[in-house]
Amino acid sequence: MITHKKVLPHSRIQLTVTVSADQFRHAFDHELNEYTKSVSLPGFRAGKAPKAKVLEQVGRPRIEAAALDHAISHVYYEAVQEADIRPVEGPEVTIEKYETPSDSADPSGVVATFKVEVDVMPEVKIDGYKKIKIKPEPEKPVAEDEVEKVITYLRKQQAALVEVEEDGALEEGMWADIAYEGSVGGVKRPDMANKNHPLVIGEGQLIPGFEDQIIGMKKGEKKKITVTFPKEYHAKELAGKKAEFEVAVNELKRVNLPEKDADFAKRFGHSTFSELEKAIRESIVEEKRQESRQKQEQEVLDQLLKLAKFDLPQSLVKQEMERMYAEAQERLSKMNFDWDAYLEQVKKTADQVREETRPQAEKNVRIGLALGKVVEAEGLAESEQAAQQAVERLYEIATSK
Repeated sequence: MITHKKVLPHSRIQLTVTVSADQFRHAFDHELNEYTKSVSLPGFRAGKAPKAKVLEQVGRPRIEAAALDHAISHVYYEAVQEADIRPVEGPEVTIEKYETPSDSADPSGVVATFKVEVDVMPEVKIDGYKKIKIKPEPEKPVAEDEVEKVITYLRKQQAALVEVEEDGALEEGMWADIAYEGSVGGVKRPDMANKNHPLVIGEGQLIPGFEDQIIGMKKGEKKKITVTFPKEYHAKELAGKKAEFEVAVNELKRVNLPEKDADFAKRFGHSTFSELEKAIRESIVEEKRQESRQKQEQEVLDQLLKLAKFDLPQSLVKQEMERMYAEAQERLSKMNFDWDAYLEQVKKTADQVREETRPQAEKNVRIGLALGKVVEAEGLAESEQAAQQAVERLYEIATSK
């Protein structure tokens, strides 16, 4: 039975709940029966020992403790129904009072009082979401250089690597396999070393200035170079710093690109080169449409969040932070990068990295809860696709005249 209900910040509820003597006796009998099934006593078959003997063997305090836990779990479930709340995590329970009931105790008398605190699903209010409006973006034309860029990429994919003459030197557009070791301030860094790094000179894969300094090198040649990391470099501890590299050229080859003709087009399932160009152009048009749609959907969601009013359960935020943290670990793992080495490199603890995800995690949870309300308001079927269907419905509303 609930004797007090208190609304706490961040969509959290505190309930004061009582356990009656009758509820406790039922729980006690249940636990005693469970012990009777499992306790072995000399002279009795398993599960057939008298309950009095089992009680003596196990001890009343032990069974009472189990009974109290059982009673609290049962009464908590009833309290959730009575309070009409939807918990989003397990409760924090504090037992405030407990007295062993006597055999003559009033069945409705209170033998235990406990408090529970639990995060609950918030009441989401979104007034006026059907008034959300955005301006449709006009279809963006495809420039010829965009098509040419894709064609160049495909030609490079299909390129043949040809051995160079014995004294051949690295030039713009050549393919090379290099080895390098880097250091900052005289200290070598394992994350700045690679024994076999393939690249095409001029594509700008490496730090600005790196490729320029290895042009002219020959196979087997070694050289020391100095570069400066960009100020906006992703690894902040290296941003703007000078680094020294020892570079060696392992392999050196010329890149022979295929001609832009029908034979090339047939490699991609087209009869003529013009058909390939047309297919590429159509693909770019569709890509631009998708990008525009995603941008507009995000604009709709941003407007939805401005209208949505509700407290944010911190347990849901923490769950999302853990999901994002695990996702980051998985991304690095797929790149064969050790997570602990990454933390050492960025000079952060795991908790600090988790905390950095909080702003985005809060936004993700807010979007999820707000879309859940739209699903309910629009009468959409509950499913894994419900959130996306809600986004599509909002987009229809926002772009309708």
